[in-house]
Amino acid sequence: MGAIVLGHIAGVVSAHDRALDAVRAGELRTGQYPMLTLTVVCTGLGITVMSAG
Repeated sequence: MGAIVLGHIAGVVSAHDRALDAVRAGELRTGQYPMLTLTVVCTGLGITVMSAG
């Protein structure tokens, strides 16, 4: 489970760095909410699958 969480944290950091270049200056915070939500959901699903099996 630790690998899942660490991998998703690394993904969030990487996506944040990319978003700084892609998202307009006035939308830096709100432009990243969809990716953050998706990453949290994927982390939760990964942990659920690991603990169920």
